[in-house]
Order: sequence, then C-alpha cells, then structure tokens
Amino acid sequence: MILSFGKFKISHFGIIRVIFIINSFVMLLKDLIPSMEALSYITDVLNIVFIFMAINKVKKRHISKRIVVPFVMVIALLSYDILEFIIYHKSLLLFLWGIRQNYRFIAFFLSAIILCEKDDADEFFNLLINILSINFVVAAIEAALGLRQDRLSGTFGINAGSNGSTNLLIVICLVSLIIDYVYLNISARRTAFFVAGIIIWAALAELKYFFILAAIIIALTALLSKKVIKEFIMSQ
Repeated sequence: MILSFGKFKISHFGIIRVIFIINSFVMLLKDLIPSMEALSYITDVLNIVFIFMAINKVKKRHISKRIVVPFVMVIALLSYDILEFIIYHKSLLLFLWGIRQNYRFIAFFLSAIILCEKDDADEFFNLLINILSINFVVAAIEAALGLRQDRLSGTFGINAGSNGSTNLLIVICLVSLIIDYVYLNISARRTAFFVAGIIIWAALAELKYFFILAAIIIALTALLSKKVIKEFIMSQ
C-alpha cells in the first residue's frame, strides 16, 4: 500500500524499514549521545501513519477475517485500561504514556498483518540480515574495546541489560537462515558464515538462552524437514 503526499510517496514496507532501522540503532546512539533518544519519537509518528494506512485498508474491506479476533481482544484490553483510568482518576499524562508503551507494538503488529503481503516476508528477512551484518562489525569493534556480556550488544547499546534485543535478532535471523538453507534459497557457505558469526557473538556476549533456543530450533528443523532427514539417512 502506498500513501502519496504530493510528489512524495511512501509504501507500507518503507515505513517498516525506517522503523526497524531507527530502533536497531537508536539505543547505541543514545548510549553515546543521550540527546539522540529523540529519534525514537520519529518511530511513533511513523507508527501512527502506519496505523492509519491499515485502517484505510480495513475500510475498503481488503482484509482477512483472521484479524478480527486479535483486534477485538486489543479493543477489550484498551477499554479496560480506559475504564480503570476513569474510575481511579489517574494522571492523564501517565495514562497516555502507558498507552504508548503498552500498545505501540501491538498496534504496529496488527497493522503489519493487515498491510503486508506474502512477498514482503523475503524483503523483511533481507532487512534483518543486513542489520545483522552491520551488527557483526559493531560488535567486533565493541569486543576489541573490551566489552563483554550484556554490554556487547552491537547497535542495541553498550549499557548493562541491553542484550534482550540482540538475543531476539539473532534467534529470528537463525530461523530465517536455516529455513532459507533447507529450501535451497541460500548457499551453504553463506549460511555457515552468518551462523558462525551469530554463535561467536552469542558466546562473547554470554547469551546462554540463545544456545538453548538454537538447539531447539535445529532439532525442530531436522524433524520437520524431509530434506534434512533424507540427507542424514543417505550419509549413514
């Protein structure tokens, strides 16, 4: 879907790309220059535009019925929060801030379900792999500077407790890489390069949960993929 503002045009995936790029780099920028945190508010504006694009598509009835149930659940939860605000007379400013913090991702996720098509999946994972590649370089520099554990979080920050996003990124990328390899969409050399980079980064950052998840992911892949099972049998 494309929005036009005169000669300026923006697609739904263009918004996704900008939001992910900003969120992937703003934490490191904020740790280095605190005032850079203001960049995160750009994603709020883009998210609002994204939501309106989704609403516009809903109005045109170009939407799957599968979105109805989660949409109703979110409306019910939001109604509860509003009712609680009215009953307990909480601060309006804190209420609005809480709505932003609690619902911005949910709204983004539901809007993405409405707006994105099947072809967007490949472009999305290519975006994540590009972000991962940049993170390899940044993490290598951080490691050279002596940073370890949860301070070795690449573009997601250098302060303690910043490796949650790192763990999420490398798990999603690992799943994507394995799926692409199983279905012959990526070479063994390219897969090995990224998987090795992920493992080295996770080891230096001491992401213990990642290795548990990685073992589960690989085991499930081996069980579900006929190609992997067939190659295993033939190799015996």
